[in-house]
Amino acid sequence: KPKLSDEQKQQMKECFELMDQDGSGAIDAEELAAAFKLLGIKMKRAELAQLLAEVDHDGSGEVEYPEFLEIMTVTLQRLAEEDDGDK
Repeated sequence: KPKLSDEQKQQMKECFELMDQDGSGAIDAEELAAAFKLLGIKMKRAELAQLLAEVDHDGSGEVEYPEFLEIMTVTLQRLAEEDDGDK
């Protein structure tokens, strides 16, 4: 299972808190898209919707921090694998 460094986790936490403007402890698809943009990760809407569906276990249409961390961990792992494939 992919892991994030403490530094990456801190960055993700700050990003999540920045996106969670109403302080609800969850972000919606729009805020998730903004988080990806902030982190410099290009993501198509369809990919984003699929990721959201994969981790939105309670069907709320929103992502709590643990789910957000899961999405980011998986995404960063995929990007790292794609980078390795380019070499």
